[in-house]
Amino acid sequence: AGATQRHGSLREAIEWSYELLEPAERELLDYFGVFFGTWSLDAALAVAGGQAKAGATLNGLQSLVQKSLVIVERGPGGLRYRLLESVRAFACARLDAMDRTDQARLLHARYFGRLAATAGEKLLEDDQVIWMDHLDLEWPNLRAAWEWLLTRPVHCAHAVELLVGLRWHFWIRGKYTEAMQWYSEAEELIEECGAPDQARLFNGYAIALLHARRLENALLHAGRAAAC
Repeated sequence: AGATQRHGSLREAIEWSYELLEPAERELLDYFGVFFGTWSLDAALAVAGGQAKAGATLNGLQSLVQKSLVIVERGPGGLRYRLLESVRAFACARLDAMDRTDQARLLHARYFGRLAATAGEKLLEDDQVIWMDHLDLEWPNLRAAWEWLLTRPVHCAHAVELLVGLRWHFWIRGKYTEAMQWYSEAEELIEECGAPDQARLFNGYAIALLHARRLENALLHAGRAAAC
């Protein structure tokens, strides 16, 4: 009973704080509910309307920080933001109530798909370590974007972009067990890709299989990559 009362009091406090916000601040907080763990300013801009609304987003974000609804932390690559889980749950419930969850999750997935694609190129250049660390920091959001995209076949292009972009990260970081999970989840998706993406993904899958000591399947997928 005590725990239920505390939970109710906490929700009432969040609702009270929420009602004091400007409408634009409420919308911003709702959309921040799609993030998992911490996020960057660039990510905040992406889910809040892009560069066209950059000034309003920055002002709104600063206001939410001042009102203790968004927490700011200093990370290796600059400032990071996060919500308390109770505030995040409230924001997600608001998105659901307004039937805007899919819209917000798509903006989130597009951003992290583009981030993975950029990282996929940078991981083979001089800034490799910086980009590996960046992907590690963003991993909760990358994984969340991937899981959501797998349930939305209409957005399969973004899922392909995400996995293609991450394939070198799996290999360089030695995340073979995790790679096996992602690639096994993507088997149907890979079958429907065009030949260039199939070649990249079958190759990545073959590397993961090789390190899992599943040599016969590794050779099979390497052959399919070569054929593509």
